Amino acid sequence: MSDTRTPYSARRGFTLVEVTIVVTIIAILAAILFPVFGRAREAARRTNCASNLYQIGAALQLYARDYDGRFPPADHDLRPVIQGYLNDPGVLRCPSDQIPASAWQGWTGPYSGSYQYRGGLSIEDRADLPIAGEWTFAHSSSALTLTVSGSAKSYNAKDWVPVARGPRPLPQGITAPTDLPATPLLGEKPNPAASGGSGSSEE
Repeated sequence: MSDTRTPYSARRGFTLVEVTIVVTIIAILAAILFPVFGRAREAARRTNCASNLYQIGAALQLYARDYDGRFPPADHDLRPVIQGYLNDPGVLRCPSDQIPASAWQGWTGPYSGSYQYRGGLSIEDRADLPIAGEWTFAHSSSALTLTVSGSAKSYNAKDWVPVARGPRPLPQGITAPTDLPATPLLGEKPNPAASGGSGSSEE
């Protein structure tokens, strides 16, 4: 006579305790990994932003060679370097900038995208003088700055060096992000005590 009983392993399901343990382990792993993924994503964006500034710096140097060592004259207007000096105008936008790229389409005003630009400098100016920088502390409470020499450096709110006078030029109907602290401009003093580091007192 053959044994027709179902094997124990085939009949046994998951108990509530086992399911609870599995769900708990998954939740713990997610809590550990999500911040890691977020930091990795932000590190990639920061690297991309630094690359943007290096390319802008190279384009500015090429422009200056053709214009007696002078950089474009107007604050926040990098349009002179877009034609003929900058291969990809997309580098004017930081991937962490909360203003969408589509907002700039068709806009004819001064264009520096995600970066404030200080016009009127020349290659004869001090090499460590900031010539461009981000509008917000978008990278883990820090912002990147481009110097006259073409090097990019990261600053936190306490050590930030203002770049140019504001306010940020924006297309009509677009407002600056309010959930990211803005970097101070010339004429403003950085406030290390402020959470965002943006000063408001006039020099």
